[in-house]
Amino acid sequence: MTPRSLWTVNRASLLLAAALGCQFAPANAGIPVKTRVDGAIFPAEWLRPGIDAIAVPLDPAEAVRSARLAQEAMALYPVGLLDANLRAVYFVRQMSFYGVRYAGTNSNDSVYITNRGADCGFTDSYVKGTFHHEFSSILLRNYHEKFDARAWAAANREPNAYGTNGLEAIKNGRADTVYRARYNAEGFLNQYATASIEEDFNTIAEGLFSGDPDFWRVVDNFPRVAQKERLAVKFYSSLDSRFTEEFFRSLRN
Repeated sequence: MTPRSLWTVNRASLLLAAALGCQFAPANAGIPVKTRVDGAIFPAEWLRPGIDAIAVPLDPAEAVRSARLAQEAMALYPVGLLDANLRAVYFVRQMSFYGVRYAGTNSNDSVYITNRGADCGFTDSYVKGTFHHEFSSILLRNYHEKFDARAWAAANREPNAYGTNGLEAIKNGRADTVYRARYNAEGFLNQYATASIEEDFNTIAEGLFSGDPDFWRVVDNFPRVAQKERLAVKFYSSLDSRFTEEFFRSLRN
């Protein structure tokens, strides 16, 4: 699982865009978006002592908005890529694992997103960013042979730059997601990206789909981040040729 800190709000905003003539996912794509908690939303192993997965049902007032945001996020992907890798998207008001609250996580084939409403920091951009962040983990696992991990790590200024994982980063108070120059110069978008190579990839993938001008400002001014951006684009373009840098830059809002 790849957690995102519940108390940090990513500034990226998502722009729904579909290239003319390209069969990206329509608003009624067939991936179920579930806004009611039942006893079967988590894999059975997550319910075991130690992990202790807990979910609090989504506020019914957020159900329609949550479903809309999930559809808007999925609209940036080809239908075939979604069908091959994603079974469902689940929304909850709160979830926790290992006694720690998560804003998002993923299983082998599902994405789980917390939404407590825009007034609590769960803005449209944050919720959609969480989807891209978590779905990128599923794609990274399923197509790991297409990802050049060695070249990615070589973009870091320092060897052994990563921590243990996202959970430990949150527990240790190292889950800040704001873009900061001190991390940009080292090859990371933010502090949380230093948690692991997976979290690092997640933050870049989220940036690519975000439409946030700040992401591209960092890419264009910090060569080490630019190296990772190019590697991430190479990964995504290997999944579908329409995922080019031109496509991602066209999402800027």
